Amino acid sequence: MQIWKNYKKGSTDGIATPLIFTTFLTYSLWSIHAWGKDDWNLLYAYFPGSICGIVLLGQYIYYKMKKK
Repeated sequence: MQIWKNYKKGSTDGIATPLIFTTFLTYSLWSIHAWGKDDWNLLYAYFPGSICGIVLLGQYIYYKMKKK
């Protein structure tokens, strides 16, 4: 939902920067851990969050670069 709102608004203003980085880092590290432990249930649980974190981070970088 947040990704869609950012897209429609054309910016990431109003969303806390630490939230973006924390989301990306948390879900990505849990996904890497699950993959390393060969725990597919955990990977299926955290991988979608990791993708959302990557998209949010990408939006943040894209819209910040676009402002300059």
